Amino acid sequence: MRGVFGGERHAYCYRHIKENFSAQVLKLNRGKRKVGGQGRQNALDLLDAIAYARLDSDFNTTMEQMRLFNQELYDWLINHGDIERWAMNKFPFKRWDKITTNLAESFNAWMVKERRHNVAQLIHEHHDKVAKKMY
Repeated sequence: MRGVFGGERHAYCYRHIKENFSAQVLKLNRGKRKVGGQGRQNALDLLDAIAYARLDSDFNTTMEQMRLFNQELYDWLINHGDIERWAMNKFPFKRWDKITTNLAESFNAWMVKERRHNVAQLIHEHHDKVAKKMY
């Protein structure tokens, strides 16, 4: 990542961390009856608490709760989670709470059919769409 983005101020997108963690929960519990929606949701709630903890004490308490909840998930966070890149308490630079890409997501949803075309065709179809919208 550093080669692509440079510097140490790059933080990871928490949404993607949460998706990877959720996949890990499913992987660890494949075929086990005990983890239905509730067990998975509990793990994701703990991850949210870890990510948004502002105080060291809250972060440490929640990490301990994760360890008690599931040692394998705790180990995954420690060994593969790059916590210092997404947890508010551990990231060394200013984080602006929840940053979203709603504008980009809206544009992507609006251009879903046009995205399959080459650039020239996409621009032409986008121009037509904007013209119709303005009319």
